[in-house]
Amino acid sequence: MAMIKLLNHKPNVSMQAMVEVDVDPLAERCIILERNTYNVFGSKSVFNEQMKFRVPIEYSTKSELCIILFDRDKEFNAAIIDGVKAETINANLVKI
Repeated sequence: MAMIKLLNHKPNVSMQAMVEVDVDPLAERCIILERNTYNVFGSKSVFNEQMKFRVPIEYSTKSELCIILFDRDKEFNAAIIDGVKAETINANLVKI
């Protein structure tokens, strides 16, 4: 006699945190870091006016991230955004 095993299907949801930055068109580099330890979570060349960074999930409940925008030719000053909190996302649905 064959045995039938019932399986409980649970969706594969991967919750993560994301920071979305509206970037000045004159900026050339965007860096995101943790303001207390200075750990860098991402550093990207600016290629469009909206940048996305994945960060550890615990930063969706803390306002401890810092974003720095640089201009390589030093024509403009750097811009710093402090006290940023990430948003919680379903990583299966968001492409970064």
